[in-house]
Amino acid sequence: MTLRSQPEPRRFGSYAVWAAAILAASAMIGATSTRAETNTEYLRTWKLLDQARRIRPRQPSGHVRELNINDIEIRELQAAAAQVLPRALVNIGPVSTGCACEDGPNCTDQVWVVASTAAEAKGLLFSRINGAWMLGPVQKWWVEYDRLNDGRRSFAKASEFYEAQRRLLEKMPLCSAYKWPAADPGSSSSKPRSEP
Repeated sequence: MTLRSQPEPRRFGSYAVWAAAILAASAMIGATSTRAETNTEYLRTWKLLDQARRIRPRQPSGHVRELNINDIEIRELQAAAAQVLPRALVNIGPVSTGCACEDGPNCTDQVWVVASTAAEAKGLLFSRINGAWMLGPVQKWWVEYDRLNDGRRSFAKASEFYEAQRRLLEKMPLCSAYKWPAADPGSSSSKPRSEP
């Protein structure tokens, strides 16, 4: 009997939804821009959304740390998880050595933690940065991005949501080697920003 591996579920939603979001955002941009500027902003936003999908935190599959985790680190992780999801039971995975460059040069280890309450379960990637366990820059960004998406119905207009989404995409932590998509030279989004 051969076991079939299940395809990885889409973590970023359906592409049709994102395409519709980009089209709506580009329509909003197009109200005051030329067609070429609109196309440039559309392409830039699409590339940033694609990059966000690529860096979405997931359970690390790197090398497991020789000394997996100690009691002090467990308490530190439980306290850090409680800040995100209070009164949660915590399931801590194995600690992996190394971090993606988006989490900065001071990140040494990462661990996947599932925090569960009666209402929800949330997987979070904690990073050991400067000797302390915390949500790394990428995971913090994704918590904020998920919060924005959860509250999308609270915006009076779709264009307000897409503008908030675009501003948040501009804050996404990226490696210095990442080549930013071109933007309209006059817009604030074309200016490079520093690493996390």
